[in-house]
Amino acid sequence: MRENRKAQAAMEFLMQYGWAILAFLLVFGALFYFGIFNTAALLPDKCLLPDARCLDHSITGNTVRIVLANDREQQMSVTGFTATSPDGLVSCNSTGGAVIPPGGKATLNTTCSGLAPQGARQRLNLDVAYQNPGGMTHKAVGELYSTVGP
Repeated sequence: MRENRKAQAAMEFLMQYGWAILAFLLVFGALFYFGIFNTAALLPDKCLLPDARCLDHSITGNTVRIVLANDREQQMSVTGFTATSPDGLVSCNSTGGAVIPPGGKATLNTTCSGLAPQGARQRLNLDVAYQNPGGMTHKAVGELYSTVGP
């Protein structure tokens, strides 16, 4: 008889903790579902390009703007600048270019369609085509992650 009481006490103990854990998981799941723990909002804005340093960037309205610095020992003649979203919904093309001397900087602008609304985070894949003084064409592929401004 005494052994049955111990088993019943142990079973009641486990059931109480089981219900508490289940309630905790439900609340935690609901918070994730409604976006309370949105980690994307915590990530900083960034602009990464391997062959040219990105000094500044912005996404406003339907325009993407980046400021590139030429850290190379040769002049860069930018011939094209495109930006696309990973899902393919955003497309930005620019045919204009800029000549960036060694140690210099230039601002590149492109007009886009399909950008996220103001205040949302936008991720774009960047392609910057440029030529060196010898006429060789190169492509710098990078990434931009920024908040869309007004």
